[in-house]
Amino acid sequence: MRKTVLSLTMLLFAICAAAQGNDYYLPMTGIEFTFEIERRGPIDRTEYSFVSVRTSLFGVPDESKHYEAVIDNSNSIDYICKDEHGVLLGVNKKVKQPEQEKAKDIMERKSSEPDVVEISVIYIPVKEVKRVPLCNLLYDQGVFIGEGEPENTYYLTIKDNHDIYSPQATVKMSKAGKDNPNIYVNLPGKATMILEKGKNFLSSQELYLAQFGRVEAVDSKFFAKNSKYSLELNPTTGEIKMLK
Repeated sequence: MRKTVLSLTMLLFAICAAAQGNDYYLPMTGIEFTFEIERRGPIDRTEYSFVSVRTSLFGVPDESKHYEAVIDNSNSIDYICKDEHGVLLGVNKKVKQPEQEKAKDIMERKSSEPDVVEISVIYIPVKEVKRVPLCNLLYDQGVFIGEGEPENTYYLTIKDNHDIYSPQATVKMSKAGKDNPNIYVNLPGKATMILEKGKNFLSSQELYLAQFGRVEAVDSKFFAKNSKYSLELNPTTGEIKMLK
């Protein structure tokens, strides 16, 4: 059984460099749903059916979280590292992000042999949602974004658990001030994601979303003039991945 790939939206990938400029964004978290679709039958009468679905998370710049790091002789920050979209990845550390494979165009069927294609649907939640239609399938036409016949539509529910991630006790946060180098991080919030097909429950998963949490400034002592710390952030949520 052959497999080809189609993305209904452009896949984002990050290449880290010590980007010019001191300004940066913290990320908001998006969800990518990859649906496997089987095609079978005669070429001129292709029939489609859902096979499976999987999810993955990615980060995009949050326009409401735009900051400027203070890089001067009063602190120990040599540079900040951002992805190509301006999202902060590290401080005093070059963070290399693996490139995601670009989606291939869906291949036209050339034989009646069954095959499987992948359809990518991206959703970026900004608040709780209940049974948002992601996509639907018509057995003789294929997959379409949005709602169709309810029994052949995938629905998404996001519940805010109102539980904010807490970093390690040794990583102290502080309010920004004149002595603060303006290095901010996300404390993402926990949410529950529920996926249904029609009225049938498929899965429930807890995940952290940057936009369901809050922003804090890293304590200025970590980047004081006589200190030498480096920071790495999770590119999906903007939380502290490493500070040493």
